[in-house]
Amino acid sequence: MIHSQASVATTMAEQYLFKLAKHFAKKVPVHQQPRLASIEFEFGHCVLEVQGPSGDAPVPPQAQQTLHVRCHSADAQQLARLHSVLESHLALMTRREPLQLHWETLA
Repeated sequence: MIHSQASVATTMAEQYLFKLAKHFAKKVPVHQQPRLASIEFEFGHCVLEVQGPSGDAPVPPQAQQTLHVRCHSADAQQLARLHSVLESHLALMTRREPLQLHWETLA
């Protein structure tokens, strides 16, 4: 099993997590909570988590949140496919505020 992670700071992490989980739930099993989503692809598993101020609490409009992404797959090829799927879908959902994931492989 190969593991990786990435994080990206944004003021809209909760919205992006919600949109990604809702979209992927049409195709694969997704378990979603307000600030956490677990997505089970045929070629790997991914957990998205939001950290930082909650959108439910009174916070400054430009308060930064962090979208953390943790993934694992059986091999490097499947992990690369998982990264590609997540990156392309995130790009579609963040057109106004382009975000890029920088992956780190974990031991």
